[in-house]
Amino acid sequence: GEPETMAIPRSGIGHVSVSANGAGIAMASMSTAANLEGLAFDPASGTVGARRRITASSDRSTLPVVSPDGHWIVFSKVQQGGQENLWVVRRDGTGLRQVTNNAARDRVPSWIAGGTRLMFQSSRDGGRFQLWTIAADGGTPIQVTDRPESLIFALGSPDGTRALVATFPGAKLLRFDPR
Repeated sequence: GEPETMAIPRSGIGHVSVSANGAGIAMASMSTAANLEGLAFDPASGTVGARRRITASSDRSTLPVVSPDGHWIVFSKVQQGGQENLWVVRRDGTGLRQVTNNAARDRVPSWIAGGTRLMFQSSRDGGRFQLWTIAADGGTPIQVTDRPESLIFALGSPDGTRALVATFPGAKLLRFDPR
């Protein structure tokens, strides 16, 4: 059908993610600092509930992705000085923890393997972006691609057996097994 405008109680928003059951929305509220906010959402009526702050930081939290079970949000955080790492937080704002911590740019996370692992693009391989996975609760990252071009904006299947990724430059779409 035709797109419908929904009233969101925020002026600058971006990087919207909806939970698998459609009952929750995570988004980045955009300004100099960007924090995550949550909204209750009734998919049947299109009603959006009151917003609630999930993160409170002077950094830029962006690209939130809701876990398959709807309880966690993974996001990229650009910290003062430009360092980019992955963080997870419960949808109510508790349990905030850093997943990656290095000088590389770790960004654009997605949940794979039923929500037990994260796939993300990282510049840890000499500046070009390649894909890596890491346990959702942290640990040692594993490089899963090694291509001459950068790989960006990967999207993994919920079971973790398939993924799509765009190449840069070249604008190709690649399908692969991230295991």
